[in-house]
Amino acid sequence: MEKLSDKTRIHAFFQRMLAKRALLTIFINGRKEPYSSALIEVDDDSFILDELNPEAGNKLLKENPAIQLKAQLDGISIKCHAKIDEFGMDNNIDFYKLAIPDEIDYRQRRQAVRIRLGSARPLPVTLNSINGESFKGDIDDISIGGIRVKFKQSLSADLKNGQHLNCSFLLPPDNEQTLSCGLMIRVIKHDKDQFGPSFLGGEFIDMPKTLDRQLRRSIMSLQRTSRQKDNI
Repeated sequence: MEKLSDKTRIHAFFQRMLAKRALLTIFINGRKEPYSSALIEVDDDSFILDELNPEAGNKLLKENPAIQLKAQLDGISIKCHAKIDEFGMDNNIDFYKLAIPDEIDYRQRRQAVRIRLGSARPLPVTLNSINGESFKGDIDDISIGGIRVKFKQSLSADLKNGQHLNCSFLLPPDNEQTLSCGLMIRVIKHDKDQFGPSFLGGEFIDMPKTLDRQLRRSIMSLQRTSRQKDNI
């Protein structure tokens, strides 16, 4: 990850995050719990941050206004530190004004290889929420960055973009090693008739290095198998 101090490029990236409604991950200094938010407005030298989700973070933020902000957009990851300059409220919804940072940590990722699994070789996965709800589906495709899951039934309306779940599944192709890590919801597609199928796309988070290496090996193995089939 490189340091970026070009204010024009930093401002342009914040404008892109606003335009594409990118989800932000917020860490309050001194705490490990992640919170989700989004940009409401970007000015020449400042930006406005929406209230935190879960709501408990908003009270903590008033006690400690220093944060770390993380975001991903179009294969680019950023990380920066900031401090709230102004607290505001609109229709009982909190918002926060901060200065656009002078420097951000910036990394551009290569496009992750996605392996399509589909119904021919279903890979069961279990997702658990912090509320104790459990959702079982099949992984439709997988990459080093995340998974797309298909559910036969409709999903709970309580599931939202940016929410953190725990996912657990057996790593292919041997299906002997269990991968268990965090998953941030990036997209949800509910069946309009509420009878399924439904889809959920998520990004792996908080993955131990040992499991990350095993996942990479699994992806490479699936990729080799896919290429061999294409050459038959």
